[in-house]
Amino acid sequence: MDGVAIADAARRLGIPLVVTSPERALEALAGESPALVVLDLTDPRALELLEHGELEEVRTIGYYPHVDRALRERALEAGASHVVPRSAFFGRLHEWLAPAGSARLPEAPGGC
Repeated sequence: MDGVAIADAARRLGIPLVVTSPERALEALAGESPALVVLDLTDPRALELLEHGELEEVRTIGYYPHVDRALRERALEAGASHVVPRSAFFGRLHEWLAPAGSARLPEAPGGC
């Protein structure tokens, strides 16, 4: 369901998008040079990509359930560029995706 919302927003903005699962992410990244990688941090495999340094050279934004502050902290420690609550991410989805080709993402609530 989340992938559909992200794909729809990217299509409306005219941004090319590749949707993949965490276990296929490295394969997808090998053939692409993404401006941004979006991670659903509720999937432990997504967090593992960050923790193992697989996304070190790529800007990332992870979203998480707002009640799971430990997950937020773990993602930030693992090197996520931005980590925002799920509601904030989808509430401002077009803002997060629109500057995918630019050097700066919008500020996250709480400065994350």
